[in-house]
Formats: sequence, C-alpha cells, structure tokens
Amino acid sequence: MLGLAVALGGAVALQAAPAQAAPQGAFQSAALRITDDGTSSAPGDESNTDGKVAVGGRATFSWAFVVNGLKDAQISQTLPEGWTWNESSLRTAGMMNLDGVNGYTSSFALTDDGRTVTVTLSGSGQASDSQLIEFNYPAAMVSGTNADLLGSVYAPELTVTDAAGSRTVGATGTPSSLEVVGLWQGSLTRATFVGENQGVTTCDFGDGAEPAYFHGYSVFVRKSANPDGTYFDWKTPVRMTASYGFTQGGVTLDDLKNQVSVVSAKNRWDASGEPTVTIENLDTSAHTFDIVIDGSLDEQVTVRMQQCIPLSEVPDVSAGEQKIRLKYDLAPVDWTTADGHPVENTSPPVSGIFDFAYDNGDASVASGPESAIVEAERIDTVINPTRLFVYPGTPYRHRLNFKPAYTSSIEGGVEVTPTSGVNLFSFWDPSETQLVDPETMTDGAGNRLTMGEDYLVYVTTEDGSEVANVGEALDYSWTRLDDFAGDLGTVSGVRYEYIANGGVWEGAGSSEIADSDLRAYPLFTVVRDAPNLADDSEDTGDVHHRALFAGDVHDAEESRVDVLAVDRVVVRGATGTIPQRGVVLTQDGEVQQPETVYALAGQSVRYTLEPKVIFTSIYGNPSSAVYRDIVIPNVVVTDVLPANLLPSSLDFSRLDTEKWSYEIETNIDDAGSTRLTFRYLGDAKYYSDLEPIEFDARTSSVAPSGGVFVTKASIRADTLFPSDSIKGTMDTEFTMHASQPNVALVEKSSSTPVIEGDESAQYTVSWFNFLSVTQQETKFVDVLPYDGDGRGTDVTGPVVLRDATIEAVDPSNVELQLTTDPAVRSAPSAPADQVAWVAYDAASKQQIGSATALRILIHDFTPGPDSVGTLRYTLDLPDAENGERIDNTVSGALMNGETLIGEGEPVEVAVVRSVVEGRVWDDRDGNGRIDSGEPFLEGATVTVADAAGKTATATTDADGVYRVGRLASGEYVVSVDAESLPSSDGQWVNTFTAAGGSDGVSGAIAVAPGTTVSDQDFGYRSIVPAMPALPMTGVGTQLLALLFGLGGAAALGTLLWRRRIA
Repeated sequence: MLGLAVALGGAVALQAAPAQAAPQGAFQSAALRITDDGTSSAPGDESNTDGKVAVGGRATFSWAFVVNGLKDAQISQTLPEGWTWNESSLRTAGMMNLDGVNGYTSSFALTDDGRTVTVTLSGSGQASDSQLIEFNYPAAMVSGTNADLLGSVYAPELTVTDAAGSRTVGATGTPSSLEVVGLWQGSLTRATFVGENQGVTTCDFGDGAEPAYFHGYSVFVRKSANPDGTYFDWKTPVRMTASYGFTQGGVTLDDLKNQVSVVSAKNRWDASGEPTVTIENLDTSAHTFDIVIDGSLDEQVTVRMQQCIPLSEVPDVSAGEQKIRLKYDLAPVDWTTADGHPVENTSPPVSGIFDFAYDNGDASVASGPESAIVEAERIDTVINPTRLFVYPGTPYRHRLNFKPAYTSSIEGGVEVTPTSGVNLFSFWDPSETQLVDPETMTDGAGNRLTMGEDYLVYVTTEDGSEVANVGEALDYSWTRLDDFAGDLGTVSGVRYEYIANGGVWEGAGSSEIADSDLRAYPLFTVVRDAPNLADDSEDTGDVHHRALFAGDVHDAEESRVDVLAVDRVVVRGATGTIPQRGVVLTQDGEVQQPETVYALAGQSVRYTLEPKVIFTSIYGNPSSAVYRDIVIPNVVVTDVLPANLLPSSLDFSRLDTEKWSYEIETNIDDAGSTRLTFRYLGDAKYYSDLEPIEFDARTSSVAPSGGVFVTKASIRADTLFPSDSIKGTMDTEFTMHASQPNVALVEKSSSTPVIEGDESAQYTVSWFNFLSVTQQETKFVDVLPYDGDGRGTDVTGPVVLRDATIEAVDPSNVELQLTTDPAVRSAPSAPADQVAWVAYDAASKQQIGSATALRILIHDFTPGPDSVGTLRYTLDLPDAENGERIDNTVSGALMNGETLIGEGEPVEVAVVRSVVEGRVWDDRDGNGRIDSGEPFLEGATVTVADAAGKTATATTDADGVYRVGRLASGEYVVSVDAESLPSSDGQWVNTFTAAGGSDGVSGAIAVAPGTTVSDQDFGYRSIVPAMPALPMTGVGTQLLALLFGLGGAAALGTLLWRRRIA
C-alpha cells in the first residue's frame, strides 16, 4: 500500500530509522522528467517544453520514486560542464528533510564544481509499506559566459542505488534532452562624466589652440551577460557612428566651430590591457564622426569623449542670450564576433543633450536650522545634519544666510554687487523654543564679525507668528540687545542690522561667491514637549521659525530685496528600528544547520525581533546628560504573521516575559493573518538595549502561494517617530520560503488553544494531495472528544457539536457526514464504515447536537491546488470546569481504503474558567462582620455582571453561599436582589457589600484567568420601625399590661421599652 504521513502537531509522522552503512529496501520504480526549459529570444526557443535552454538560463526537473522499505538509498544526477545546480532549488524540492517531515528523510551533497547532486533517501523503512516520493523542480543553471556551450545537447540521466545495487534511468516524456541555444549580444550606452563634465579648456578649431568650453560624456561598449546571450571575442576594430548638431532658440547653427576628441579609453579589468580608440571620418561641418575601438577589449570598454565650442561663442543667459544646445546620436556599425557571428545591440538608441551657457547670480536669502549642539555645555562645537531633529532641552542654531548678487565670467571669478540696508530677522514662539545667545554673525568663510562695530542685534517680545514681510517686521517694537533687561526666554524675534562700511555689504573679497555670504547664528533651546505618537492630534513636533531678509542692491535697477522663508526644527523623542530574522528549526526545536530560510511546509521556524530605540547623530551627542536618563514610554512591537504560520502552534517559551507581555489576535484580515502585540514592561532608554523578542511557530503543511511567506513587524512608542518626521510606526518585513513536500496530507489544528468563560472550541481539519497521482475515494474521520477518550480528554459533561462547515474548490466532490453512534469510539480510525453515517446537510438539529464523529468523504482526491479543502467546526462544553481539556485528532483512508493514515498527535484545547463566590448573612448586630451565631440567608438572588453588561445569576444555599462559574477573566460587579431575601418582620438593610461597594452592589472585582475569587460577601440586618408612644393612663396602660406583662419588659423587633406599672 501507499504509506502517506504528515509530521508535527495534529498529524502523523513516520520516523526514519537510524542511518545504515549500506542501502536497504528497493526503488520499485524511478522516473526523471524535464519540467521546464524556459523561453528566450534565441531562434526556436519559444516554449518552455521545446528542449531548448538558453545560455544564462535554467532548466528544472522532476524525480519520482515508488519505494519499498527504503533506507539510506542514494540518487544522483550529473550536469555537463558549464552547468551548475541551484542549491536553494534543491532545498525547496524537499531534498534536505532531516526531520522526516511527511514520512521520509533526505539530505543532499554537491560536488565542488556544483555539477553533481547526490541525495541520501530513507522512506518509512517498513517492508510492508510502499511510498510515492517526488522531488519537483530542482533547477540547473546554464553558464552565460561559456560560448562553447552553444549547440551542445544534454540528455539527463538519474542514477539510483538501493540494496540491489545501482542502475541508471533516462528522462522520459517530451522533451527528453536539452539543446543549449543563445544569441551573440552586446550593448552600446552612454552616461555623463562622473565629476567634471564641463568647463573651460583649449581646443584647436583649425586655426590653432584657443579658449573653449567643453562638455564630456562616456560611451560604454559591453558584451552581453543576459539570459539570452553569451560572452564572446569581438572582431576588431569595433566601430560606432555618431551624428550631432547645434541649435539656439530652435535655429540650427550649421557654421558654429566645434571639435570632438577622445579623452581616455579603459577596459573594466586592468589585466585585460588597454584598448586604443580613435576618431575617424570627422566632419565638423556635416557634424558626423566614427568612434573606432581596436586592440584588447574585455567585458566592457569605457570611452570618455569631449565636444567643445569656442569660449567666445558661449551665451550669457543673464544678459538675455539663449542657450546653445548640442544633441548627438550614436549607433553601432556591423558588430560581429571573432568567428563571424552577428552581434545584436540590445540597448535602445543612444543620444544625449548638453547646453552651453553661463549665468550671473541674483541676490538671495536662505535660512534653516543648521546645527544641533553636541554638548549643552559646549556651544561652540556643532554638527551639521541634513535635517534637524532634537529632543526637548536640546540647543540648536537657526542659520540666517544672505547671498549677495554677483557677476561672473566664464573664465572664473566673481564680483559682488554691493547691498545696503541689510537686515536679517528670525521669529518664533517662545512657548516652544527660547533664545539663548543671539550674538554670532559671520561671513561665508566663517570669519566672525564684531557686534557693535560690524552689526547690531535687536530683540522683540511681540508675536511674529504671522509676520509676512519686512515692512511689518520693522514696525515691531525693537530693543537693542545691549539695552534689553528682560528674560531672553520671553523674546519672540531677533533682528541683525549690518552697520560696518557705512552699512554697505560688499562681500568678503574672495573668488568664491559662498565666502561673501552674510550669516547670523542665533542659539536656541527647545522648551516644548515631544509629541505623543499615541494621541490622535496632528502634532508632529514642528517648531517653526519665520526668517526674513531686507536689503537694497546697488545694481542697475537699484532693486529692493524683501524675502520671507519659514523653517522648522522637528522635536522628537527618538526613532526606532525593528530588525527581524527567521530560521528553520529541526523537529527537536533546534536551529537547522546550516541556518536557512528555506523550509518544507509543515516545519517550524523561529523568529527573532530586535527592537531598538535609536538616537542618530542628528539629535546630538548621546552621552550628553540631556539624553542619558530619558525614558521612552509605551514601547509596543507588533508582528503580523501570514496565514501559513499556525496560531495554535505559537511557542513563547524563549520570550522574556518579565520584560515583554504579549497578545494574540487571529484572523485579523481576509487572508487569515495573525497579529502578535508585545508591550515592553521595563524602562526603554536610548542606550539600554531592549531584550530581543523570540518565538517559534509551525508552518502549515500547505505551502503558501508562490512558496514565500512574509512577516511584517513594527515598533511604536510615545514620542517615537519614523525618521521621515511623519507620525507612524517603523516597519520591517522578513521573507522566508516554504516548499510543498510531495505527499498527501490531512492536518488538525485549533484557533482556540485556550477557551475562557462560555467560549466554544474551534477546530480546523485541512487536507490536500500534492502527489502526482489521484488518491481516488478518500475518507477522513474525526471522532469528537469525550471524557476519558484515551487521547487526553478530561472534561465534565458532554462535548456538543454546534455547527460545521466545509470549504473546497469543488464542493460537489466533497461531502460532510456525521454519525451519532457511540460505537465509532471503539474503532475510531478511518474509514469507520462499521457505523451508519448521514449527510450533515440533511441532519436534524438533534442529530447535530448528538454527533459522535464527523467524516469527510472525497469522491476523487485528485492532485494539485484543487485538492485543498478545510473543515471548520465548533464544540460547546456547557459543564466543563476550570483546568479541564479536550484533545482531538483525525485519521484517513485513501485509495478506496487501501492506504490508511492513522490518528496523529492530538490537538489540545484547554478550559480556563473563573469563579466568583461568597455568602449572604443576617448581620444582626450590624457590625459588617460574620459573627458566631449569625445565621446565613438562603434563597437570595445574586447577579454577576461584566463590563459589557452580560450577567449570570445564582441563588444562595442553606449556608448562604452563592457561586457563579464559567466566567472569563476581567472585571465584574456583583449585586444582591434585596427583594429575594427571606421574609422578615422588619426591613432588610445592607450593612456590608463586597469590594467596597454599597447598597448591595459591589465595587469592581478583578478576576484573573482560571481563578476563584472567594469571600465576596454581603451582610443584611432586619430593622423594625419604632412604635408610636401610647398614653400611660386608661386604655393605654391596660394595653401595655397586656403586651408586656406586669412589671415586665419585652422586645418588639429591635426596640425595647421598660415601664413601671402602678
């Protein structure tokens, strides 16, 4: 028979026997097929089963075996020279199955040249068992650098070695051999020079060298290494032709003098020697030339070209002249290999555009938060970030930069245009940031100016948050810094006025225009709090500065410059990262060696998340006291797991639960994903590493679509932001692979490994056939749990089927059945034909509630994705007690009952139920304590309500005891119905209420999972109202005598009278 098995919880595992020195058992049959040879642009390679494989391409195979009692057998396949096995494809084919997942064990070894793979294979080892095992899609790669492979033919063979010896089988089916095909391909591309790609030089335009302006570019000639092509030797010389032209304002410049030259030529690899490059057939009037490469050419040749025009012809666009545009095109000319094959250019047409022009500069202003202080105590040392994030309390400078107008010549050098009336302003909100030191002002070269001699500083406390122009700013009330006696923390604006040189700024006298900037650097400290990521506000922590500049430029137009810019400093607590990694585990829970991310479907994996609260250099010095003790509160890490990671298999035993709590949410989306939420319980600080998060999970025995599954982790916390300064989380993804072992399988799992209160148990049965043949009529039997069933079930009362549903690609091929016959429990394995079965859809409600087993009948268990199906059902446990459990499993019969799959390891559902209990008593002395002799009240109605208003009731017994069970964890309120208390001559008054409550309604009572919360007591006292006073003469005296007796005293309720009778 065909022995089929699955491994890991909820499925059967046929364990491989220890390795033997020599093979045992037999290959009853062995088959090798070519499954895919790919397609390419090579002639004739139009189908993935045409027997043609391109150089640089790949071909995949399928190995299939029927084995009997196999142990330590070997299979090998050797590829031709120039081919190699893709190692990851061997893993995903199932050739590295050390743990015996799905009933076989295997391992593989590759020769050093990667051409021969040898697989050691063991089946169940039972002589009575026959197994069908397939290894699908191991991939062989064809070299893209070996031209000798073209036209070669490979007829693959498989060598199998068992107890009888070795034999060889060839490929069957179509195709049965592979011919290597390909094209000779090259590419011609261009790029601008890296670095200096234009500038002033000298060129000979026919009348001797003269000043010129050039543009440079590179031309690349490559041999192809793409899947359709192969490397080759060029037939030299290699030639390209070029055409070009000049235009200005859309007008063609036919007579513009120009020149073309080669700057350099270089092979990619120095050991290949240097090629020689010349310009031939240059016609500067017709604007054409050829580039000719000769000598030694390797994988890629880079030619640097230069085209120039007279310097006197370069237009000045600042004077209104239009740019001169150069456009050129390149194309290969009759490329061939050394042995005469045409070489196809795979690149698109090559062209380029350059503009010849120069420009003079206008006055401008720039501003921005330039630098954060490394140490709070050292304000003279700064760092220069690309953007400024700061923590509350961080000093920083706001740079105000004036760049004056200037004129320049194309030969180099600048002349600054004088500017008078220079004023630089900065406004801010002092509740967010405060001025510390406004005194620093420099030129662009960093030379400090002197306050009082070169410039004056003014401050204002008026609100400048809406200032729009310099005119408005100058209308503010400004006080010279020397005269300001107030607190700088109240200042909201600062103004710098340049006064040296009669108030005219003429630059720094440098040839570098940047040296002639005029800059102010007021120093600030952030005083606002960091924004909170957890709230719903739009606060992203921005601190705004409004920067203005004013000045009169002494140019021809005597223009006035008035500029406004708004800058920001971003206040952040920190940012975070959440690196994650995953590895495949062995069946013993150890990391598989060598470590890998390629799993077989059904194997377990381990994930490690390493959350970090990071503090990058843009914040300042992490060792500064400003940051050392900062705590980042409410660090939360989430990890969304794909549906093929089973939530019932999650194992958190490696998690430090003193530092992390965790929650599990299943089925968070239509794809069936699971979200894990981890909350940090310690103090997260910048330079204290957070403990890593580790957990294990078992992959489903159904491989995910495409064989890839991705986890998505994120970290968030109060004041924690992504580096892009937008509120949100910091996310990472990690990709692993799961391939489908070639077996048929049935699997049991539960999405409710723990049920609380009156929750129901949810079970899932999944099945598929990924063998290459149908398993014909197949039955899977699921005997429902019952107390003492031998699988571990320990439960009080019945286990009741509430509902069941089937999901299948072809519902007409699958039928769900049930039986109510207890006899199925004595012979639970499939096919269980000894009892009567009825269709679930036709069953009555009573039959469903009395079901003892479910059976899945598949009329034709065909292979492939359409074979996948799922049964989901719900079980109620109305009388189960805390600490009890139910265990369930499934068995199967395939091939019309000829192939049996025994019951797998049971899947447990634990019952966690909590209790609230207490007593109700007659508190006769009203002291709120149960005293000796005080009776208990029977028959009182007690109600327990949860936070959602759901209630449960109980009635006190003869000892006044109430007990409400089947509760989930959470907070509850307990109350007593005073109307239900026993009858009394008086009125019941509450004297004691549980959990600090009053009037018979308790305070909040916290109930932990699986606990009994006792002593939630209630006291009541019966009060009889006082009788009205009666006259002590006549009838009144006689009545008292009748009530109390002569000279006596009597108690009525709780009132006492004593009266002398005359």
